Amino acid sequence: MPEQKLIIGTRGSDLAMWQSNFVASELQKHFPDLSIEIKIIHTTGDKIVDVALAKIGDKGLFTRQIENALLDGEIDLAVHSLKDLQTVQPEGLIIGTVLEREVSNDVLISKKYDSIDELPHGAKVATGSLRRRSQLLNFRPDLQIFDIRGNVPTRLEKFAASDLDAMILAYAGLHRLGLDSHIKQIIPFDIMLPAVGQGAVAVEIRDGDNETSCFVEKLGHAVTQICVTAERSFLRTIEGGCQVPVGAVAWLDGGTIHLEGMAGNLDGSVNLRETISGPKDDADGLGMQLGLILIEKGSDKLLAEARTMDEAGETSASMKTKVVLVIREDDDFSSILRQSGFEVLNLPLIHTEPVEDLVELDIKLGTLDKYDGIFLTSPVAAAIFLERVNAFESFVGKFYVLGERTKSLFDGKNVDLAFSKNANTAKEFISSFETEEFTGKNFLFMRGDKSMRTIPWLLRTSAVVDEVVVYRTVENPVSGEMVRNIEKKIEGGEIDWICFFSPSAIDAFVNLFSSDEAKIINTAVIGETTANRARETGMNLQLISKKANAADFANSLAEQVKQSD
Repeated sequence: MPEQKLIIGTRGSDLAMWQSNFVASELQKHFPDLSIEIKIIHTTGDKIVDVALAKIGDKGLFTRQIENALLDGEIDLAVHSLKDLQTVQPEGLIIGTVLEREVSNDVLISKKYDSIDELPHGAKVATGSLRRRSQLLNFRPDLQIFDIRGNVPTRLEKFAASDLDAMILAYAGLHRLGLDSHIKQIIPFDIMLPAVGQGAVAVEIRDGDNETSCFVEKLGHAVTQICVTAERSFLRTIEGGCQVPVGAVAWLDGGTIHLEGMAGNLDGSVNLRETISGPKDDADGLGMQLGLILIEKGSDKLLAEARTMDEAGETSASMKTKVVLVIREDDDFSSILRQSGFEVLNLPLIHTEPVEDLVELDIKLGTLDKYDGIFLTSPVAAAIFLERVNAFESFVGKFYVLGERTKSLFDGKNVDLAFSKNANTAKEFISSFETEEFTGKNFLFMRGDKSMRTIPWLLRTSAVVDEVVVYRTVENPVSGEMVRNIEKKIEGGEIDWICFFSPSAIDAFVNLFSSDEAKIINTAVIGETTANRARETGMNLQLISKKANAADFANSLAEQVKQSD
């Protein structure tokens, strides 16, 4: 008899994996011989974490790619948070079962305060949900609401690093991940109704796949199924979704189902809320009835207004802190970005070091008097030169220096320094001089093993150039844990920009992170040479800093982000 196997499709977040592993373990209890594989599928909602959901689509943001894989037969079932599912399944798919629901309330997270009532006047509260925003402001109009997105651990990290007073999350996600210690208050329903289906896990299958249906139906929970049927019917009738403030909760009392629903506006000044009851066998009809009641009270106009306002960006103060991955050690560049409000992750993948044998350099330095000029186009080469030469001040020729950092190493030294403040590339530097400056003369050019050789190439049209490699670029050893952490952030869409200072840094990055997710992240570079390498490797190049210094690069990035926002 062939082995029976099921492939489960899921998002890759910690919570989604918990849910999928839970479904797998429950299936295994009922079918010990069943082989189960979990396949992670990245969704649009996972990749776009700095934009409010209302501005980028509907509930399908977190399900569409998974559902496509299910329709294509790549997976046999999909595990979702029920609240992420559309109220009408795509043609060819059905909800095979709904597992027993966790507590569906929202909860308060705070560093100082134990309840919403205790929050000070004007407190800053984070939530990515218009439903929570509307109900919070209805209860406490004085609060300031800030957007926050990302998976549960990411939101907790962002909150911990912020000056926010509180944050609202769902109880179920925190509890399932063992993060209950963060909970200050389970918010009662009279203050805040949950999202439709909140706390429930749904298993989606292909319509007509009777074999898979027989497996998953064993996991179903009848009471939960009745309650979420009523809630989803209400939502379908009122035509709500991520873009509008709608909430509902149903509960069973014997043979009677009770359903409470709300619709509100963005500033919380209007909160339409009703409760109705009926026989549990008519859960779908009860949801429709409640939806029609709220529509009659004006919810359709209210929600249309909320959609319009949110699309116009009139929702809240924004906590869209941009996360920048800098492929470089933590230095002035990163400091300037932090001062501009960015969250910076440093990943120094390369470093430079003097070549092991500097005999060739020493030979050249022993005959300095034969050179009319010395070219130093990097601070690394300049530092090696200055460390190697004691009597360099006796050199009667010029020092041709490119870049502010390189120039700063000569501050206070009595030398003939040729420097162009406005030159940011080798070509610009050379073109800033008259042709006669170089014709018929001898020059020494010190460089790295992977440096571009534009200057020697340009000089050789009229001059003699001796090149000597004085340093090499080496890839840093990176721990597996660091790679996994960055990879997880890339796949989760948690990184907004990547910054590179050299082609070598791009090569080192691509060697470690060659995923498609990495190549859709906004990329910023310094200089055309690095830009060309970014293009060659398929990076999403969005910014080229023309000026060859860290401060201008950081300020250019800050300005670019400001304009795009």
